[in-house]
Amino acid sequence: MNTSPNSPYSGYIVLDIETTGFDPNVDDAIEFAAIKLDASGTKIGELDILLSTKQSISPLVQSLTGISPQMIASSPHLDEVKSQIEDFVGNLPIVGHNISFDVDFLTAKGVNLPGDCLDTLTLSQTILPAQPGYSLEQLSHRLGFANQPSHRAMNDVLATADLFLALIGMVTDFKGDTNQQISQILDGQEWEWGWLWKTELNFNSVATNHETPSEYTDYLNHQLKAEADYLPQLDTAITGHINLIETHLGVDTVAQAISLAQHRSPALLVVPNGLIRQVKWDQLSTGVLQVVSEVSHLTLDDTPLNIVRSAADITVSTLKTAIKLTIWKQEYNSQPQALFFTSDERYEWEQNFITSQATINFALKPEGVWVVPAETLTTITNLQDFSIITSHPHNLEEAFFNTQIRTFSIPYFNASISARRDFVHREVAPKDSKAGDDLFKILSQIGPKFNRVAEIMSQVYFDNPPTNVYEKDIELTRAIVPSELEEVLGAIADLFTQYLTRLTEFGISDDHHQIERTQKLIDHLKALRQFEPSFKYFLFAESTKFYLQIIPDFTTFTQIHEIFTAAKSVIVVSAGLAYKKTFEYWKNLFTDASAKLIIDPTKTKTIMMPNDINPADNLEDLVRIVETSLEQNRRLLIVHGSAFDSRMLFDDLHQRLPQLASQISSLDTIGHADKLPDILPVNTAHVLVVPMFWLERAAASLSTFDTVVLSKLAFESSNKPIAKLYRGDSTSFGAYTLPKTTLRLKENLDYLAHTHAPIVFLDPRLIQKDYGRDITSSLAGWELAPTNFSDTLNKL
Repeated sequence: MNTSPNSPYSGYIVLDIETTGFDPNVDDAIEFAAIKLDASGTKIGELDILLSTKQSISPLVQSLTGISPQMIASSPHLDEVKSQIEDFVGNLPIVGHNISFDVDFLTAKGVNLPGDCLDTLTLSQTILPAQPGYSLEQLSHRLGFANQPSHRAMNDVLATADLFLALIGMVTDFKGDTNQQISQILDGQEWEWGWLWKTELNFNSVATNHETPSEYTDYLNHQLKAEADYLPQLDTAITGHINLIETHLGVDTVAQAISLAQHRSPALLVVPNGLIRQVKWDQLSTGVLQVVSEVSHLTLDDTPLNIVRSAADITVSTLKTAIKLTIWKQEYNSQPQALFFTSDERYEWEQNFITSQATINFALKPEGVWVVPAETLTTITNLQDFSIITSHPHNLEEAFFNTQIRTFSIPYFNASISARRDFVHREVAPKDSKAGDDLFKILSQIGPKFNRVAEIMSQVYFDNPPTNVYEKDIELTRAIVPSELEEVLGAIADLFTQYLTRLTEFGISDDHHQIERTQKLIDHLKALRQFEPSFKYFLFAESTKFYLQIIPDFTTFTQIHEIFTAAKSVIVVSAGLAYKKTFEYWKNLFTDASAKLIIDPTKTKTIMMPNDINPADNLEDLVRIVETSLEQNRRLLIVHGSAFDSRMLFDDLHQRLPQLASQISSLDTIGHADKLPDILPVNTAHVLVVPMFWLERAAASLSTFDTVVLSKLAFESSNKPIAKLYRGDSTSFGAYTLPKTTLRLKENLDYLAHTHAPIVFLDPRLIQKDYGRDITSSLAGWELAPTNFSDTLNKL
């Protein structure tokens, strides 16, 4: 329902569905729930219907929703209640978190929902700064709503309604000047949430936590207190310019890195991007740590308002970026270093919002500790003033790999055109209308050709899908693409060359970022067109999007060598540095490094390794462990390889143990790790199946469990672009996959070292395969105890 810009909606529908899967052509809705709110946000009606289906309901969906086939056997099918849903919803706007999924699913099933869609995910990403995550579950937990989502439709609807009203309350509470600037940004523009700044809001308020919980920050502070005892030992181990220190001290390695950085300041503490928003760095017991990123020292051309006003093409992404920057500056008086950007917003920031002549390089004040993502190291000009310290060597390796990549995608194509149109509109057209018209004509011809490239890429991917479930990328080669792609790419490169020539004739200097970026784009287009052997091309696609990575074919990281050489010193402290009792893997990357292994023998833990498990299929053994744990009222964590592997095991356990299904959860059903202590209180028997990578995410909550079983290793893929390029196709297993798998395993084991739970290895490959001995011999800091399965069960 569209209304006058000066009037709010007369009411709202908050809606959610539960389904058997994601594809409406195959799957069915099994629950519909909605509430009706009046114009002030007061609930005035509700509709909650279980729906029958002839489709099977997977164990995952049953566990996630609590809806079993028996519960809905006598329920109506969606077809029978369409009119009831349509009458209830009417033409009111529909509010939901990622609401396009629900509405698109129902529409595909023939339900007519004509109202506007208001997505609380979009709004929360725009007005809530630097959240560690934006799922409904995470936001509800952090904001402390009375209603918490549970993957039952009505519970999720009530949580979404709380979020809807809380976000509106936040807008109301912004400073008058903030909202005035946003109103001016939105003047004459269309955005689904624009009405919030175009009318006087009078909504019921929903209380939120002013101090949002930060369990991981509390956990780090606890670890930092324990780490103080080990700081002298760590400090003594630093003997060279580049130092690799593998530690097994019973203390989190992130805490070790923080403590070392504080002790050796001025320092750059290098952490993954996700950790920057997860930790409250100003609340650590070591003292305030300042966050910086590659966008921290870039300045705006003008206010976000003026940038929007001067834009030739104003997209929703442009509006959201401008609003986000306005709120961040006005309400938090902060640079956008920790600000969450979606991929399209980040491109908007880089292309349209920084100064035209800005350089991304900057110097930092050489004092204290600066928290930086790895990519930012390439932009800091006074590295010689700092020690670089990290506990995430894999992040360093992959971040520098990613700096070499150009990614083509539909959002990138769209932004590359709109950013250049805006540049012409601001910098060229006001001074020379003829030159401006010429450039606009050139750019207008590129869009349709980019669309055709996207169509070709998607078709190539679907015609040549990945060969196994663990992969999502395929390597793009000349042999599998039609000749039309070469023609279209050539035409696009020619048009960009004309654009570049015209800019030069107009007087734009060769060192201007518009010239440099356009020339780099032309180079990548030509490389792809010709399939130059100096690049590799990796493609992933879905029905509505694609991502093509264009990567230089290199074997060493010269950039990381230059950065480490420039720094005052480099310290890598991690539990995963030595493979087969050497540091060879990391020394290949961090050249000229000194290396040391530090083990606290009083913290050494035992891993039980049954040697009589089924070498072909250990499902029977896992079933027995699950039954035993639940009989003994224990909380069991099963760590099972990849996300795909863990989902398959979860299904298998549900099918084998239907009488215990309510006590078996997975990564997908338990929600975020911060909730674990509440979901699994003491003396509650439960089994949780998760992939290996989840352990880092849940470090603060692992003490919840009584027993941990590592049932399948997660082997690094030999087909990943980094494996193919960094280590070479022919030796990727021995030179990349096996050491990388072992080193990640050691890092994940370190998170378990801080628990008191017995740990069992149940992967027969560790005993049966030759490479298993390479893995087990590398597990410094752990005592491996061979045993038999029956004894293992008795010791749990």
